[in-house]
Amino acid sequence: MQTATLALSDSEFIYTGAPITPASVNYSSGWFSNAATVIYENNVNVGAATAKITYGDKSASLGFEILKGKISFSFEIQHILADGALDTSKYSQSGLNAGHSISSPLMTKTADAAFSFSCTVLDASGNDVTANYTFENTTGVYHVCSYVGKDGQHKLDCGSDGCTYESSKTTCSGGTATCTARATCSVCGE
Repeated sequence: MQTATLALSDSEFIYTGAPITPASVNYSSGWFSNAATVIYENNVNVGAATAKITYGDKSASLGFEILKGKISFSFEIQHILADGALDTSKYSQSGLNAGHSISSPLMTKTADAAFSFSCTVLDASGNDVTANYTFENTTGVYHVCSYVGKDGQHKLDCGSDGCTYESSKTTCSGGTATCTARATCSVCGE
């Protein structure tokens, strides 16, 4: 009796953004000259997928699960103004698939000196593929800072204990001078 057996190459399949094709066909000795073709269904995104072969009126199929990819984040301490937004530029990530990108990063204050990070993940065509990922390490710490002005320049200075962060100096601007009062910087008030 000639047989064709469908087998999977592994037991765990992680989302990659590309078709996952883990099935192979093993033939018994004396198999007919025609090879069976593996047909896949739902084998790109997270969820249940199927590999199937058909030969004449006989068929066999195997189901497999595509699991979410994991993106892990690492954050520097964020420095913000008391009423300002968090700086979303100071993070790194690992686990993002090739051709995918982070879009609309958002850090939201969740408690005193803590924040939570959220984002959208886009594939190379601009499609939202966020649902195909889980996110790890999405919280971090922030310090509240204030602008300090002197000699026509200002900088962001951290007031947290033990932190020596200060931004580079920027020239003061804005405000209107009068005959009796000088202009006041619209950023630092100096």
